[in-house]
Amino acid sequence: MSTFLNTEQEALAQEIASLLIARGQTVAVAEATTGGLVSAALLWVAGASGYYKGGGVVYTLDSRVALAGAAPELFANYRVPPPR
Repeated sequence: MSTFLNTEQEALAQEIASLLIARGQTVAVAEATTGGLVSAALLWVAGASGYYKGGGVVYTLDSRVALAGAAPELFANYRVPPPR
């Protein structure tokens, strides 16, 4: 089956899925600059409904605070200055 992941990424996604299943654990993600790629990679592996609980893309600082519950001060050193 064709995939959007490179070989290394696909192997990593499969390894993560296998570990989660073996440990009886699940995962949920809040992504920013990855724009949903982590979720897409985890969902690409067959059986994802057994370990993937959900995810969201919280790209802006406002969405990180409002939707992911992140403290704004966590991002004080990472803000991109406005264009000049």
